[in-house]
Amino acid sequence: ENLDDGERNQIEDNYVNLAAYSHNLIRAGAIPGKEGELEEDSKKSRRKNKARGAAAASGVYYSVTKHREEGDEIEEEALESIAKRRAVIKDSWDFYRMICSLLRDKRKYDEVFRKMTMDPVFPYLNSMTGLNDPGDTGYENTEKSVVQKDLTEYASMTRTQVVQDQVAKAEEALPSLVEICKALAGSLGMEEVGVGPVKEVSSAIRKAEKKYNGDVLKVTDYCRALLVVKDFPTLLALLELARDSFGPLIRRVKLSTLKADHMSLPGGYRDCKINLELKEHICEIQVHIWPMWVVCGVDGFRHYRHCLEYSTDSFADPYESLDGLDRKTVAELIVMAEEAVADMPLDSLEWYHEKYILDYFAEVGLFLKHGLDQWGETTLRELIRLRCESPDIGPDHHET
Repeated sequence: ENLDDGERNQIEDNYVNLAAYSHNLIRAGAIPGKEGELEEDSKKSRRKNKARGAAAASGVYYSVTKHREEGDEIEEEALESIAKRRAVIKDSWDFYRMICSLLRDKRKYDEVFRKMTMDPVFPYLNSMTGLNDPGDTGYENTEKSVVQKDLTEYASMTRTQVVQDQVAKAEEALPSLVEICKALAGSLGMEEVGVGPVKEVSSAIRKAEKKYNGDVLKVTDYCRALLVVKDFPTLLALLELARDSFGPLIRRVKLSTLKADHMSLPGGYRDCKINLELKEHICEIQVHIWPMWVVCGVDGFRHYRHCLEYSTDSFADPYESLDGLDRKTVAELIVMAEEAVADMPLDSLEWYHEKYILDYFAEVGLFLKHGLDQWGETTLRELIRLRCESPDIGPDHHET
């Protein structure tokens, strides 16, 4: 607070050099050697090329040094300012990397669904009409037709008290939902089954505010379960079994996001929802298809919520999220990216090192934004080679 604008700007400019945190991040051999391109026939030849490139061009490096005379003291306020700036850049890197991850997983969802539509039974599923399914794929649905019962006593209760009563009813209905899920799983052989926990009061109120203009009676997943079926034929068998076994209890079957003429939910997320009434309380069974389930597993719904919150579907390319950043900030983010990959050199990457592959992919966007096209191209060539080696992806995959 005691610094004037000039002093503050000087400190921020010196941040790229990390001041008291100085170190050198060396990327020796990250550009081609004399021949102009790296050989890609084996790990051994790549390491030889790396050494040769380092000798010829002294490597590509991002030098981060501390510019001060020996014996000079660094003011405490300056160090505090640097530390705060570093924390901001770290958060920015984490957010940018998350955007890259969300868009990567969206493409995975889209690719898996495209392949699933080739199933011979898909045209039949695609022609089906759900029950009380408005077909909306947006988050807001204020005209929802299936709602919890509006009891007379609710007129004199606060919204929190109403939610607490709904939670109590959900707890009472939960054992019945467990038995239904056991019966379905036992008949069809589910890949995954999960029941509960009952939604918390705060979560229900928050959902009602975001999605239903505060109407807590439109929350129908206080009591919830998930089933993961093998494929579309198993989903159709489940729907038929549910109709025959407890049809009078079913209040809604939502299939719209699994149809070719409907958009997915944000982030490529798709599922089938079955709402049924147990002990005068609307419960929900979310049915997932195994090929889509394995993209994010139990974190699929969190992926959907993040994509919704950050409007990631508006990005054609994750690198677009860097638009508007100044050159100094991009340089700082490159330093943070280098720290993220420091434990895994580029030439040590294997196709199954998914975490580091994502780190390097995110770093490429920073390189290109900063005008370091050679660095970006070299890294991308290595990532492409790894994708070609991956048994789950290969050279013809859209991501490659």
